[in-house]
This record gives sequence, structure tokens and C-alpha cells, in this order.
Amino acid sequence: SPSSEGGRSRSRSPRRACCAAARRPWAQWLLAVACAILGGCATFEPLSPELARRLDEQAAEPSAVRRQALIEVEGARFAGLFEAVLISDYERSSARLQLLPEVGAKVLDLAVGPGRIAGYVPPAGISLAHAWPEDGPLPRHLLAFLAASISEVVTPITSSRVLGARAVEGGTQLRLRPVVPGVEVRALVDAQGRLLSREYRLRRVTWRERVLLEARVFEARGMRWILTERPPVTIDAPPASLFELEVPPDEGPRSRAPHP
Repeated sequence: SPSSEGGRSRSRSPRRACCAAARRPWAQWLLAVACAILGGCATFEPLSPELARRLDEQAAEPSAVRRQALIEVEGARFAGLFEAVLISDYERSSARLQLLPEVGAKVLDLAVGPGRIAGYVPPAGISLAHAWPEDGPLPRHLLAFLAASISEVVTPITSSRVLGARAVEGGTQLRLRPVVPGVEVRALVDAQGRLLSREYRLRRVTWRERVLLEARVFEARGMRWILTERPPVTIDAPPASLFELEVPPDEGPRSRAPHP
């Protein structure tokens, strides 16, 4: 700020102004907080050879797999207990998920394949058919969040997918090359390379996956999915048509679900 001294006006240098501000108690507190935050944010570095080896040992052999789980959904818009069936084919980079209630027709059908997502929630009239790169970035859509999640669940974390690693409390955080483009994925693994949790981000929406002893939990603002999984079963490669799903037109703004 200009100041007057002996009839002459001059401006304080940025350095002098900063030093003066730093002497104020509130500024000292802010600087301390900033230093603490920055000091705890280690940068990502190349993956260590030892952890790379352990990750590749943990990765399952590529195959077709059938997974089943009991899912308890807790949310304001969508809640209940469902049986989930997830079939994946690693060689085709494809997966198909269906949710079935205790009584009645399926409530969700979702297919993910190379370059395409197609899904439908019949009770809500929500649908999505999106191909990339033709249709551009993934939309902010419930089915896009689910597609990103199941694609990561069925795809092993191998060393070739790791873009960077850093030590954090509880293990090593890995920045991953996502299966579905446009999604940011970070995984927390232990010293043996076992997955502990994953963090997702798409179009400013974030959600988290935690792998517990007997369950897998997906959490976002206003919603939680608790999966009690049965052991996966290796199956013969399913026909390609299993991963082809035609969906009806979306019925409107209800599809813009803000949470996975």
C-alpha cells in the first residue's frame, strides 16, 4: 500500500509486506496450518520393485468369473436388500451386473465393455448408453459411477497400471491408470500388495470403496452400499452377446443422480 514519508509517496516491496503480515498472529496460524498440510502431502514416486512384484503376485489370472453378493443399499432415493450377480471376462475387458430384489423383476442391469457403457434402472426409469470417445467425457450419472466401480473391481491391480506411489498412513497409496477413461482412481494397499481401499473421482463427484474382512463397502455422500460377497467362481468364457445391452431412452432429470 502507498505510504507517505516526508511528502514522498512510496510502496512497500512485496517481501516487506509479506514479512509484516507474517508477524500478525492470525497470519502465523495460517502459515503453520499450510506448512503442516503441505508437509503431509508427499508426491507420487515410481513404484518400488518389491511392491511391484507383490502386486503382480496378488493379481488373479485373467479369466471369466462369476461373482455373487448380497447388497444392502442405504440411501434417501434408493434403499433395500438385493442379490447381485456380476459376470466378468478379463480377456474382453467386459462385465455385466444385475441387481435382483427378494421378490420381483431386476432393478438394475448394467453392461460395461471396451468403449461403451449401457445400463438401465427400470423402477426409476433411469438409463444410460454412452460410448467413448464418440460421446465425449462420461456424464455425471449414477450408472457411470457404478460402471467405473465394477470395472475396477473386476480388473487386477498390476504394476503396469500404477502411475505413481507414495507412503501414507496405513500403507501405500497408488495412482492408477483407470479402466474407464476420465475417472481418477487411487488405491491403498498394504505391504503385501493387498487392496485395502479405493478412492474414485468423476466430474467432481467422489466416492470410496473399503475392503473389509467379510464385506466390501462403497460410500458416497448420502448413500452406502454394503456387499457381503461369496467366493468368486471361474467359469467358461461367456458369449460376447452377454455384454451387449440395449436400453430404452432415459426418462429425464432423475437420471442425473448425484451419488453412486
